[in-house]
Amino acid sequence: HESNEVWEMDEIKLNIISESGKRLSDLMKSKRITNKMLAEMSGVTISRISQHRSGVHLMSLYDAVQVAAALKTTIDYLSAIDMYIAAKNK
Repeated sequence: HESNEVWEMDEIKLNIISESGKRLSDLMKSKRITNKMLAEMSGVTISRISQHRSGVHLMSLYDAVQVAAALKTTIDYLSAIDMYIAAKNK
């Protein structure tokens, strides 16, 4: 039973990382902002932005604050916290 819970949490984490990257990409596309532009606006490296967009890494709190401010959005939206809360409340 415990191993099923661990697997479910891993799946939730992967889904959240993926959704977070998708949200970042969608925002950037809608605002016509490139990785380079966002890096300059936020102070987050191009490499990290690319990793966040592709779902390789979940943003650190520092990156999320910088990127959210640059894109005029919220950390909650970028981090896909709504998905985490929904999954935890099932």
